[in-house]
Amino acid sequence: MIPTSKPPAQATFKTRFWVVLILIAVASLFSAGCGRDNPNVSDVQTEPVVSRQGSEGNTYEEPEENEDTLGLKLEAQHYASAFGVSEEEALRRLVRSVELKAMLQEIIAVEAERVAGWGLVHEPEFGGWVDFVGGTEPTAFTRELAARHSDLFVEFEATHTMDELLAALDNNVEREAIPVSMRDRIAYTDIDASTNSIVVAIDSDIPPVPIDDTVPAADRPIESLDLPQAAEALEALLEQATGLPFSVVLGSRPAPDIG
Repeated sequence: MIPTSKPPAQATFKTRFWVVLILIAVASLFSAGCGRDNPNVSDVQTEPVVSRQGSEGNTYEEPEENEDTLGLKLEAQHYASAFGVSEEEALRRLVRSVELKAMLQEIIAVEAERVAGWGLVHEPEFGGWVDFVGGTEPTAFTRELAARHSDLFVEFEATHTMDELLAALDNNVEREAIPVSMRDRIAYTDIDASTNSIVVAIDSDIPPVPIDDTVPAADRPIESLDLPQAAEALEALLEQATGLPFSVVLGSRPAPDIG
């Protein structure tokens, strides 16, 4: 049976940070190029890869003890701590994640512009997921692949393809819709594949602009609102102005790249 929806993504920024570190390490141990689990999709390669047959009954055979094995075990310990699973289960997931990423690359190559997002999910269930714009049925290849793998989730909940969101981001459509007074307060922008939206982060290190406390909240400009209120107001403004889905969050500017 093909799942019709992926488990809800509940990872925090801290959790995502651990996941990115873990999966980067795994990718270096296994030479299988594939997309990130919370992807910035421009980094994803889409060349076809060899298909894996059904995951049911697959077992992990521990390789000979060497530096790579020790490194993988260390990553498994970090994963187990982050997601509350046993080290044995963490190791299985790390190995399985390489296979799932390869299958997701196959789907992306076959489905091309119809895909809205993809990645790995770790809670409440572990697996790979791919999302299509609502009403767009996948090819027989994708349906059959998902039918053979119970940890590969297919859903049809998106309103915009990843290409559409990336094009909007590249064209600075969100920048044009942001009030001038808020533009220097944006920490970063990105694409969140799990929510099929453009992410705009308000710099959490910059406090609101002071204003007379007697002014009702409804009459205050966005830059003078408390940051959570400002995020909510800006999200509504952006969606109304562009017709695109946005997720406005609080964030910090990335550290400068020195050296």
